[in-house]
Amino acid sequence: MSDDHAIRVIVKVCVPDSPQQPPAVDMALPVQARLADILDEVLELAGSPITGLPWRAHTAAGLPVDPAVPLAHTALRQGETLIVSPHLSFGRRCRRSPVRHPAHRRPP
Repeated sequence: MSDDHAIRVIVKVCVPDSPQQPPAVDMALPVQARLADILDEVLELAGSPITGLPWRAHTAAGLPVDPAVPLAHTALRQGETLIVSPHLSFGRRCRRSPVRHPAHRRPP
């Protein structure tokens, strides 16, 4: 996807009180998609241990990301971190997790 069709973000799934947080994952998401439509796939790719709950999303700066609006019309920008957490965990902190980037191999 080219930059005008995708937004590249780091997705961090935050599950408070979980002993192990999934790693943050670098993703390219379609800008015309609504988070509500792609959230299940995003959570699966990010390795979320929880499914079937309502989720909330915000930027690392705390700006909410409306799941009913295309990503192009949200506060989310290229290179930012998108934090998703179960809706009932509002205000609770998560442990830090590593960022998983695609591996780049160098020629031998």
